Amino acid sequence: AQAAELLAEPIVHGRSCRLRRNQRFEVQASEVYPSLPLLICADSELGGRTFEQAQAIYALRVDPRPDRKALVELTPELHHGAPRWRYTGEGGAMHQDIRKDREVFDRLRLTAKLCPGEMLVLMSLPDAGSRLGHYFHTVDSADGPQQKLILIRLAEIPPSDTFADAP
Repeated sequence: AQAAELLAEPIVHGRSCRLRRNQRFEVQASEVYPSLPLLICADSELGGRTFEQAQAIYALRVDPRPDRKALVELTPELHHGAPRWRYTGEGGAMHQDIRKDREVFDRLRLTAKLCPGEMLVLMSLPDAGSRLGHYFHTVDSADGPQQKLILIRLAEIPPSDTFADAP
């Protein structure tokens, strides 16, 4: 039965984008769940909450470094509820936009230093249950739950005088 699983054609989605230094980019890790029960361990206590109309998102930021590498930062978030008008302050100016409430998991933020061409592979443990990784890395199919990988590849770091070696 396992050999048949490996012969199945995987579903592959790809997206390419150019980001400015520290520009926020959202990586959609799941479709919208009508209801998402989540167990959370905080301060040595187990608790939980159910999020309605929730979607797993990785907030991605890239910060190029002088050594021709870049710090890639990923923060898991759950966007939930109905979209509403929000006011946000960014760069010293107020902006108004429509978005859902966000539950940001700062304790699970990941930072990796990558060279152009290198990849970061994200996945969860199999049978994660109602843990956050399950919602980010499992997709339901006709054959049952399937493990999902998310690959982040740094294609290039633009050449710049800022990053050039000193003579």
